Formats: sequence, C-alpha cells, structure tokens
Amino acid sequence: MSLRFEKKTYQVKDDLKGAKNDQAIEKYKSDLKKHEEQILKNGKKIEKLVLSYKDEFLKKQYQHKLSVSERPSRIFTPNFRGRYELIFLGKLNLVFGSDIKMDLSYGNNGYRPDIAYINSRNNLHVDIEIDEPYFTEHNKVVPIHYLNSDDQRDMFFLSKNWVVIRFCEKQIAKYPDECCKFLKDLIFSIENNQPTKMQNPIFPKWSYEESLIMGSEDYRNTYNSQKLTKGEYKWLSWLAAQEV
Repeated sequence: MSLRFEKKTYQVKDDLKGAKNDQAIEKYKSDLKKHEEQILKNGKKIEKLVLSYKDEFLKKQYQHKLSVSERPSRIFTPNFRGRYELIFLGKLNLVFGSDIKMDLSYGNNGYRPDIAYINSRNNLHVDIEIDEPYFTEHNKVVPIHYLNSDDQRDMFFLSKNWVVIRFCEKQIAKYPDECCKFLKDLIFSIENNQPTKMQNPIFPKWSYEESLIMGSEDYRNTYNSQKLTKGEYKWLSWLAAQEV
C-alpha cells in the first residue's frame, strides 16, 4: 500500500511540476511578446524623433536660403509715390504689422522697392511692386512698367535673394483685400516650403504701345479710386518713415 501511495504521490508531483513549467513557458511567451512590442514602440518613437530632427534641420536649412546677404537702408528722399501705394501700405500694415517697410534702397542710386516685406525672424525679403501703365508729364503720356521694361530691376533684387511680386495698379484698386490674402498665402507658402493655394485676378502685362493707348484713353481713371483724407495721408506718411 505504501509503495502505491508513494507512486501516486510522485505522479501528483510530476503533474504539478509539468503544470508549473507550462505556466512558466506561457509567462515567458507573454513577457517576450510585451518586450517585442515595447522594442517596436521604442523604435517608432526613435524613428519619429529622428524624422523630427531631420525636418527641423531641413526647415532651418531652407530658411537659411531665404536670407539676403545685404540689407537695404532707410532713405528720406522717397521717389514719387504711385496713387495706390499708401492705400495698400495701410492694408498690408494691418495684416503683416512691422514686417512691412517702405522707403528703402540699396545706396543712393540703387533700386527701391515700392513696398517691402521683411521678416526679421527668418530674414525673408519680398519686393512688392505696384505697376502703373503710364504717367503724364507736361500733358504727355509716358509709358512705364511695360513688357520687359522691369527685367533688369527684377534681376537686381533676385540676385540679392529677394522675392519679387508685381501687382498692376488696377488689381490693387479693385481687389486690395484679395491682393493682401494672396500675399499672405504666398509668403506662408515660401516660409514653409509649401505650394500656394491662393489665386489672384490676373491682368496681362501691357506693351509699350498699349501703354500709350491706355494713356490716351485716360485708362487709370476708369477703375474705382480710393481717396485719402489729410489725416490718413499724414498717418500713412509717418508710418512709411519709421525705422527699419
């Protein structure tokens, strides 16, 4: 009897030992799976961190490309202003604040942007031009900003790593808010290296002969104009003269 009892006892012990081994194996498998999941999770975190550093590096590298090598200086003998320059200056100032500048030049005889956007944070410089088709002098029509006439001027600013944006006077007169939105979207796109989505009403560039014809037809007075009060003109003139 005792031998059989002992045999059964050994059998029970063997069964318990086998059950414990099975539990240990299952626990090992479970722990291994968790460990592998943690490694995968950590790997994704590291990959995300590396990509983040890479994106930040590429962003800084791209923004460095926006920088200009030489900054313009303030001038106090401004050129004759176009009819809508101060009006558009006021609108741009509401959108971009102190990043909007006026009366800047590269030297006494250098080219001068009508209005400049200068971002002090990334050094992006944008030349904002408002092109009139002609002006009159002694009752004579003088064509300006006609096809290819501003190429040398544009190349000057482009060579200094500026962005050049040209609006015609009629765009500013009829669609000032849309022009502001277009500039805002374009500048955001440039600063973030993304494609622009905004579309602006397109006006084809005119020829020298077309300038003469427009002048003879008093074209510049055919689109709606906005007149400044004396107070507005004084304030905008003061705003234009502030230090860079």
